[in-house]
This record gives sequence, structure tokens and C-alpha cells, in this order.
Amino acid sequence: MTSVETNQRRSPGFAAVFFLVLLRLAIGWHFFYEGAWKLQSGAAGDEPSFSSAGYLKNATGPLGPYFRKLAGDLDPDGRDALDHAKLSKAWKTELDRVTEQFGFDAEQGKSAADALTQTEAKADAWFEDSDNKRKIAEYFHKLENYRVDSAAAKGFTRKSDWMKSAWGEIQSTKGELIGYVDGLSRSLRDQWNAIATPEQLAKAGSYAPDKGMTPLIDKLTMYGLAAIGIGLIFGFLTRLSAFSAAVFLTLVYLSSPPWPGLPQSPMSEGHYLYVNKNLIELIACLAIMSLPTGRWFGVDAILGAKSRRPATEEASR
Repeated sequence: MTSVETNQRRSPGFAAVFFLVLLRLAIGWHFFYEGAWKLQSGAAGDEPSFSSAGYLKNATGPLGPYFRKLAGDLDPDGRDALDHAKLSKAWKTELDRVTEQFGFDAEQGKSAADALTQTEAKADAWFEDSDNKRKIAEYFHKLENYRVDSAAAKGFTRKSDWMKSAWGEIQSTKGELIGYVDGLSRSLRDQWNAIATPEQLAKAGSYAPDKGMTPLIDKLTMYGLAAIGIGLIFGFLTRLSAFSAAVFLTLVYLSSPPWPGLPQSPMSEGHYLYVNKNLIELIACLAIMSLPTGRWFGVDAILGAKSRRPATEEASR
């Protein structure tokens, strides 16, 4: 068998090349548009700017605790927020932080403390309300039952409509309860910011709770997705772009994997068991990384041709 015949047998056919390049372009467009949309979100003022906080805080997989820590959220179920004693302690800690941040004088410090006292009074009344006590107890009871049932569920049982409905009901109750408490916290912080003078605000900036690494992760996500998409679309550093896409999708998959025993992420679409759209796209990216699709069609092909040309000319002399 001649070398030409061997190369022909090893080389993929036109249809295979066409569809593999098309797959690369489709995944590239998906990544690029996701990044571009996130970058321009909030620019028109009719929608909020992109934030990874919701995604990080709702992570349910083995990387969930780590992701929640990155977002500054160690209380995903609201256990601390719905514990009156812990909530009061957290507010007092925030009062110390805001006082230090702005450098409040004695009068400002008293006003800040008075604002906390007024907020505490509202919280006392809310937590002492018998109806709210019942709702909080029922919420934690349902949450614990769901986790026990999820851990015991096997295979497709976990994906039943009942389990999905139960989780939706739990999240709805959580939103109702946490919503009021979060509203008190936001109002308190607004009052503290209003106490600061324009000079203090200009020097220290408005007070806000710790967002962890969310701002940095937001920028890395937006620009990273766009850069990966551009690399795949134009076939530039194709294998590196495909590898970066696979790493990103691995993190996304492990944050909320469709495994038995784990609560279904509120961000998920459809019904999955082990395999979801993220895993499928991840495998496709690995396939693109293992094949020279950029040298078939893309900037890598142009750069490769230029790098081979001097060697060819030298060999012909």
C-alpha cells in the first residue's frame, strides 16, 4: 500500500470534515453569543446586568459548597437568615463594618445604631408572629424531607414530577420568607449609606455586603466565553479554545450534576439522569480538541501553511 493510499484512508471524508467544522462553529457561536449577551446586559437599563451570584449560590453538586463560598454565600437554605439570633448577630457585625468603612463620628454612630434598633424591632415582630413561626418550621421540615427522599431515590424516580413539584414549592416558600428578611437588610444598609456624608461616600464608596469573588468571576465569565467563542468560530488556537470550553463546561456540569440523591438545580431545563446538555457539549468540545479542525478551516490553517512554506522551500533547494 502506498503512502498516498494510507493518508487517504486515514484522512476523514469531506462530509466528516464539513460537519465537524460546522459543530465547531455552532459551539463557538453559542459561547460567543453567551459572552456578548452577558457583556451588554444592563446597558439599556431595561434589565439587570449579568451576575454569576444566582448560579453560584444555587450550585447543588460536589463543587456547590466551593461555588457558594466564592459568591460569599454560606447559607444556601436560609438557615442563618431565618434564625433570629444569628441574623441579629450578623447585623451587628455589619454595623461595625459600616462604621469602620465610613469612619462615622459619635453622632453618626448613634444614628446608625438607632437604625439597627428600629430594624431589630421589625424583625422581632416578624419572628414572633405565630403564622411566620409556623411557615418557617414547615419550610425546614419540607426541606429535610426532600433531602432524605432525594438521597433514597434511585434512577428515574428522582426525576418524577412529584420531586420537581416538591422542590419548586420549597423554593417558593424560601423566597417568601427570605424575601422579607432580605428586604429588612437592604433597607438597613440604605439607611446606613444615607447617614454617610458625600465626602465619606466619595472616599469609601457605598456600603454593600461582601460579594466574595463574584465581580471577578463575572468578568472572567463574560470575557472568557466571548474569547472562547471567537477562537472556535475563526479556528484560531482551536485546540486551546476547545480545551478552555471543556474546562468551563466541566465546572458547570459538576456544579449541579443530574445525579441521583442531589436536589435538582432551579437553573436546569428538562429532565436528565447523569447526562445533560452541558455534558454533551463538553464531549463535543473534547472531540474538537482532539481533531485538527482549525487546520481544516480557520486561521490555524493559514498560520500552519505559512510556517510550513519556508521548510518546503529549504527542502527543495
